[in-house]
Amino acid sequence: MNVKSIKQLALQSSLLEHLSYSQRVLEFSNRLDSISTLNELLAYTKEFMFTERDYYQSIGAQQVENFIRDLEELFLCFYQNDFNSIPLKSLIIILLKQQVEICWYDGFDRYLNSDQIDCDRQLYDLTSRPPRYHLNFSFTVLQEAGIHRFLNSLKRRLRLLLNHPAGGTVGMKTVRCKLAIIALLNQLSDDVGKLCRRSVSLQVNSIIRTVEHQQHLAGLGYWAPQTTSHSTGYAVDIEQAWYAKNDRQLFEGIQLVLEDYARRLHLNVIDEERIWHICLNPQLIEFYENRLSLWTI
Repeated sequence: MNVKSIKQLALQSSLLEHLSYSQRVLEFSNRLDSISTLNELLAYTKEFMFTERDYYQSIGAQQVENFIRDLEELFLCFYQNDFNSIPLKSLIIILLKQQVEICWYDGFDRYLNSDQIDCDRQLYDLTSRPPRYHLNFSFTVLQEAGIHRFLNSLKRRLRLLLNHPAGGTVGMKTVRCKLAIIALLNQLSDDVGKLCRRSVSLQVNSIIRTVEHQQHLAGLGYWAPQTTSHSTGYAVDIEQAWYAKNDRQLFEGIQLVLEDYARRLHLNVIDEERIWHICLNPQLIEFYENRLSLWTI
């Protein structure tokens, strides 16, 4: 059996496991309406994960331990900010869906800080001039040094005034990127463009976020799990809210394409309402790295 056949079998096996887990998460979410208190919600969610660990054996003990930590941090964030339980339930579902990609990238290196990003010669600077690759997606750079802090605010106000797709984001702090992700985003833009019969440049809000940056966000009161797949370099946030409000054809086209990629298990896709969070299946990293030559300048 050749390598391609082995990988295909692995994908098929993973797909069945993924579909089974996704169905259980869906059933879990459908029962959340009957839960009225935060304590019940916390206990019920923990019970779900313990069942995944002990009965289905879909998730390991360490991952469950990390999940419980992230879950309790989420509840603490809501207690401190006096939020109601409706968005909390939505975030719990997001956290449960993230477990798929956490399983995928178990054992992979994560970027702990910006120094590690700077030292990684395998990353490509999306702002490189002259560029090495065509980029069929859009992004906004967040520059934090000196006067740029003031300019960032002005630029964002201008984007909002002009109703730009990047109006809802402060921009990307890190603009270096995995080669496979460049190819993936280019391919997604091309596929959406073909479906919608127009030129498309998807608005990307975030790619790499370090563990240190997540800790910084948590210190500011945001819910920012350290287990995020963004720290591996293989997760992306794509703008959704702007497309939903301003371009329904493109919104529906993006949604259809992402659903197709998710069905084929190329991606784990999580609809977070404001953005689509996507994570590349690690079994396909090499596949997309090889495709990048299609966009070489």
